[in-house]
Amino acid sequence: MSQESAFNVSATEHGLLRAFVLEEADQSELNITEALGLLGMGISIDVSKTELIKVSDLKPLTFSEYLAEGYGIRSDEIAAKQNELDRIEARILLVPSSAFSGRAQVLEPKLPLRFLGLFREVSASTPEVMSTPDSAKGEVNINASSSSEGLQPARRGSIVIASLLLAAALIAILVFLNGS
Repeated sequence: MSQESAFNVSATEHGLLRAFVLEEADQSELNITEALGLLGMGISIDVSKTELIKVSDLKPLTFSEYLAEGYGIRSDEIAAKQNELDRIEARILLVPSSAFSGRAQVLEPKLPLRFLGLFREVSASTPEVMSTPDSAKGEVNINASSSSEGLQPARRGSIVIASLLLAAALIAILVFLNGS
């Protein structure tokens, strides 16, 4: 992909990561908002989805390992630039597609930002279709007989309690009628 097309963000873009090296000669250390401002006038970006990192803070990981493990960048894309990626000592601005919130935009990076590359994230695999349990199909097989032997223990206990309550109520009625 050409550098020019890497600066054109489509409204439907997803799964891409733009990386920029922040080459600060005076080591003034711009904050992330200032660094994002270098992408061009009128650019709308969700700052919370971007990252400005010092490569030295990644130790013991190399920058290429961070891209693979942290962003899921495909190994074949990293391999093409691995030596360059792992030699960087400056800070890096990482801007994933999700930071553009579905808005088409054209980036016009200004110094001290230097475009490093556009990387594709590995697509998440589609989960396998779960099998439908028999109960959801209406095919539940209940092997219960009408006698109390086939009933489950909880149901058998409920029948016993109901029978005892009925017997107690009948005794109470008989006592009341004999006393009147």
